[in-house]
This record gives sequence, structure tokens and C-alpha cells, in this order.
Amino acid sequence: MSEWISVKDKLPDFIDGKDYSENVLGVYIGYQEKQYVQVFNRAVVEIDEDGYQWSWARLASCYGDLRQAECEWDDDYTVTHWMPLPLPPSIKAYPPA
Repeated sequence: MSEWISVKDKLPDFIDGKDYSENVLGVYIGYQEKQYVQVFNRAVVEIDEDGYQWSWARLASCYGDLRQAECEWDDDYTVTHWMPLPLPPSIKAYPPA
């Protein structure tokens, strides 16, 4: 598994031709100053004459592969560290034959 990357060192790249990054695991400081881990992406929230402004988007109500899922999002988070999501495990037929 990857190591945590500080947002001071690097941010997730936007997907070519899109205004958001692939989904990543992100660490943020939340309720009672505790650290939490959640799935996030980096998304453009506003475009103005100075360029664009982006925000971390916490993913919820996702459909499909979490690496590129369509999700509702909430942008009220300050992420301190992130890492790429691991590949999902291969799924064998259930119930086992």
C-alpha cells in the first residue's frame, strides 16, 4: 500500500479533460479535533477570471467503482494527507461452487 502524502508536498492530479481527480483516501481533522479517514477527490468548485478554485470533496452515496465513482459530495473539509486508493480485490463467484 502507498504511504500518506502531505498536501503540502503534492496534490492529486486532475484527470485529463475533467475538473476532478481520481478518488483518494484523505485524512482530515474533524469533530473534537480528531483525525478521520474518508474517500475524497479534488474538484473544481468555481471558475473565475483568475482561474479556478478547487476543494476537497468528501464522497457519499457513491455508485460504481470507488476509484472513479459518481458521487454526491460535500466540500467542507481540510485534508492534510492523502494516498491513492488500492485496487479492489478480485471477486469470486458467490456462493462458492
